[in-house]
This record gives sequence, structure tokens and C-alpha cells, in this order.
Amino acid sequence: MADQEHGAVIELPVGLFVDGKYIKEAEIRRLTGKARKELARPEIRNDSMKAVEALLHLCLIRIGDYTTITKDIMDALFVADRDYIVLKTREISTSKDVTVQGTCPACRKDIQVDIPLDKIRILRNADSTKSDEKGPYAEFEVGEHKAEFYYPRGRDLKTVARFVDMDNPVEVQYGLYGVTVRTWDGVPIDGGMEHWDSLDIETIEDLQEAYEENTPGVDSLININCHSCSRQFSASIEVLDFLFRASARKRKR
Repeated sequence: MADQEHGAVIELPVGLFVDGKYIKEAEIRRLTGKARKELARPEIRNDSMKAVEALLHLCLIRIGDYTTITKDIMDALFVADRDYIVLKTREISTSKDVTVQGTCPACRKDIQVDIPLDKIRILRNADSTKSDEKGPYAEFEVGEHKAEFYYPRGRDLKTVARFVDMDNPVEVQYGLYGVTVRTWDGVPIDGGMEHWDSLDIETIEDLQEAYEENTPGVDSLININCHSCSRQFSASIEVLDFLFRASARKRKR
């Protein structure tokens, strides 16, 4: 249980990468009414990057011995850790579940289910992960290709936001590939869009699947069983849902 003075201690999926070592222990505090009011401001609520950073300012007490959470620390935090802090802050502050919504592809019925937060899959950094002076990176196969990608950080999201249309999810994904790619088939490549634009759609789909499976983070795909036709399908949940979407069970009270 967390209180406003001491908070709750959590273990980050990756950890702040400092001098070749990972600082995994973090401490967070519960959201207050004042914090909720700050997060509800339209310019924050409608921008996932601003919303996450506002929550970090409000609720992240420390990472290891770093008790002042500066802009540089937030930029250096891996996206996996930022999203995990949001999830755990939700867990200690309010409901321990979140509502996931989707449309069954078989019967087209709209489905709404509550998912316990502790059932959401967290992909953690492996002890055997390779790293260089820029940080840890994942190695994986993409069809017939071999790829290396650095784990995305907060600063990578800011870089992407400066040169892509953030309302286009595919362009955002290509932008993130561009700023985090280390090598493709053993060759360093430029971080622009041209490489990804030139790949065939099957390779792009293989890359998306391999990237998500090999990069630490909060798994955004949730399996849902349709109670009308028993079809199982996947629906996605975004990081803002952990901040702003109440569970259906709580709304009914």
C-alpha cells in the first residue's frame, strides 16, 4: 500500500541505464485530486506524451537514488518503464482493473470487459540483452532479414513527434523504427522513412510483430472472448486508457 509520503516501490521492466548498469527500483505515489485536475487539462489529456510526462512529474518519487526527476531523466527513461509507471500508478490510486472495448470480427457485437491490471503482460528486459554506449538493443529475425533495434526512450518519442504526423499511427511507427534502428542485415541505416517505405507489406507486418515481441514494454493487445459467439479476438489498449478510462464495474457503482 502506498501513502503520499512513502509511496509504493516497484521494479521497472528495463530500468534507468547509467554507466552500463540498470537502475530498476522506482518509487511512486498515489494520484491526488489536484493531480487528477492537472492531468484533465485538455492540452495534456489529448496528448499521450504530455500526459505521461505530467504523471511522471506528479507521481514519480525516485528512481534508485535519483530523487529529483529532471527533464533529462524523463527523456532517458525507456518507453517500457514510462508506460509501466503509468499502469502501476493507476493500480495503487484507483481501480485495479481497466475496461477494454472491441468489436467481435465474427458477429460484429461490441464487447466490453474488465481486465485486471495484474493480468496485463509485461515484457521485461532479459539479463542477456546486449548494449553499447547508446544503450541496450534487441536482436531478432524479420522473415529473411536480421535486425537490431535500440529500446525506445522518451527522447525518441519527442524526436518522432517533430517530423511525422502524430495522427497517422503507421507514420509514427515508421518514425520510431527510424530513430531506434541499429542495423538491418548487419548494416547501419539512416533513420529516415525511405527504408521502411521500400519494404514489402509482409516484411513490415513481420517487423511489427517481431519488434513488439522483442522490445520490453506493456503489452497493449488484450485477448477477449465474445460472449455471443465464443470467438476469441484481440483488442488494443493505449497508455492513456490507464490514466483516464474507468472500469465498467466502477462506473456501475
